[in-house]
Amino acid sequence: MSFITPDSQPLNMTHTFSFRDLQGPLPLHYYRRHSIMSVLLQEFSLFASLVEKAGFAEKLDDPAADFTLFAPSDEHLRALGFNEQTVASLDSIFAVNLVKLSLLNRRITRQLIQDTPFFQMQSYDRRQFLYFSTISDTTRVNAHATITAFDTQCANGIIHTLDALLQPTFFY
Repeated sequence: MSFITPDSQPLNMTHTFSFRDLQGPLPLHYYRRHSIMSVLLQEFSLFASLVEKAGFAEKLDDPAADFTLFAPSDEHLRALGFNEQTVASLDSIFAVNLVKLSLLNRRITRQLIQDTPFFQMQSYDRRQFLYFSTISDTTRVNAHATITAFDTQCANGIIHTLDALLQPTFFY
């Protein structure tokens, strides 16, 4: 196969690589240090797989982002019956809805969440809201998930750990 370059010189493209170069596993994708995505991979691997399935990995690796993410721990997801195979078999639209519901467009700290006994915020999915209630230092989200750890700081946002997966109320 030959191509003509701007200098009108033929360029032979048949020997630029060997098929042996294409064998083996694909290289791993590396995320920016301390980004939400890199922290998810280290501490929330099942939810990180869900984020990748939903196509939100690059967004959560963006250094210009400033998100709040509510993510269940691997321990809690496994207790709900999730594992690597079940996450891989999820419908991608379902995964998108779960991630959008778990994401806020700005950084929300523990202080802001717990200073108000009850409030709501619009999630990244503009059709859904997150409802927060704090009673005796226990904060629940959407009445079924409890925040078990606050304020995991990331370079581009913050992660709060939940004991359950937030669930959308409807899908399109």
